Amino acid sequence: MMIFRQIQAADPDLAPRCIFDIGANVGQTTRQIRAVWPEARIHAFEPVSSTFDQLQANVAGDHATTPYRLAFGGRPGRASMVAKPGGVLNRIVERPAGNLPIEEVEVVTGDAFCAAQGIDRIDILKIDTEGHDLEVLVGFRNMLAERRIAYVEV
Repeated sequence: MMIFRQIQAADPDLAPRCIFDIGANVGQTTRQIRAVWPEARIHAFEPVSSTFDQLQANVAGDHATTPYRLAFGGRPGRASMVAKPGGVLNRIVERPAGNLPIEEVEVVTGDAFCAAQGIDRIDILKIDTEGHDLEVLVGFRNMLAERRIAYVEV
C-alpha cells in the first residue's frame, strides 16, 4: 500500500489543503497524492531543468498543482546538481566528479519559501532528495519546531 493511502487510513479525517512534493521528478508522487486527495493543493519542486520541463508538462492540466524549479536545503544559495534528464538519482553534489552532467540550481529554505508565499501550514511534506533529505528538513526548522507541518514523508 502506498504511503499516502496509509496516512489516509491512519487519519481518515485528514483533508490536506497543502502538500509539498520536494524532489518531484516528473510527477510520479504528485499523481499518487492526487489519487488519494483530489482536492489538495500540491506544490511540486524539481530543480533539474529537463526533468522540470517534463514535470510541468505532466501537471499542466492540474490547476491545483504548481510546479517550481527549485531545490531545498539548510541555507539559501546555489548548488551543483547531477542533472541526468529524467534521472531519478539526480542529487546535489559538493564536488562534481567524472563526466556526470551537472547543472547549477537555486536552493531555498522551506521556512523562507513558505514565508514568501504566505504558506502558514503544510499538511504533508514529502521529501525525496537522494541523500540531501536532512538538509531539506533543516531548512524547515522553524515550521517543524512550531508544529506547522502535520506529516513528513522522507
